[in-house]
Amino acid sequence: MKIKPVFRKISFLLFISLLVGVAGVNSAQAATDTVSILPTIVSRCGDQQTYATGTATYAQVANRDLVVKLDGVVVYSSPRYVRPTTWTTGLFAIATGQHTITAYIYRNGAHTLAAATATQAISIDSCTDHPGASNDKGKSEPAIPAKIQYVINHFPAIFKSVFGKKLNKVETTYWKNRAIGKGEKYTVINLKKEMLSLKKQGRTMPKAVIKAKILKVNVAKK
Repeated sequence: MKIKPVFRKISFLLFISLLVGVAGVNSAQAATDTVSILPTIVSRCGDQQTYATGTATYAQVANRDLVVKLDGVVVYSSPRYVRPTTWTTGLFAIATGQHTITAYIYRNGAHTLAAATATQAISIDSCTDHPGASNDKGKSEPAIPAKIQYVINHFPAIFKSVFGKKLNKVETTYWKNRAIGKGEKYTVINLKKEMLSLKKQGRTMPKAVIKAKILKVNVAKK
C-alpha cells in the first residue's frame, strides 16, 4: 500500500517537531543558575544605610528562590513564584567594621541547597580615622543617599555604552544633577532609558538644556 504524499508531509513535520522539542529540552537543561552582586555603595566611614543590587539567571523556573544576606541575616528574599533577573534589596543598616553580603539561589523551599552563590566583602572605617570634608563655611557637606550615589557612580559607564563616547564637562554636570534632582526612585534603568530616548533624537541632553546660556558658556570655556 502506497503512502499518499500528504501523509508523508505530515509524518515529516511531526518528526521535525519531535527533534526541535528534544533540542529545546536539552537546551533548557544545559542552562545554569548564576547570581552576581554589583559593587555596593557605602559612605567613606561611620554607621550608615545602604542597599545591594545584582543580577540572576535560573536553570529552571520552578523550585528557585533568590535570597540575599548581610552577615548571615536575610535582607532580601524574592517574592513567591517570582524569579527576578535583576534584584535590589531595601535599605539596610550597616555599621563600621567588616561585613559580607551573600546572594543565594536556592533550589529547595527550606533554603538549604544552594544552586549558585555570590559574595562581596565590605569594610567600613570609623569616622575618627577619616575626618569629614567641610565646605567653605566650615560646615559638613550633606551626605548623598546611597541609591542616588549609586546612579552617580555608574552614569559615566552607561553614557559611554549608549552614546559611544566619554562625557564632556557639560554632560557630566547635567546627568549628575539629573540623578540628584530625580531622587532615590531614579534607578540606573531609568537613566539608561532616558539616554536611549535622547539618542533617538540625536542628542545627549534635552534640547532645552543644550540651548541654555550657562551650558553655552561652559562649552565655550572647555
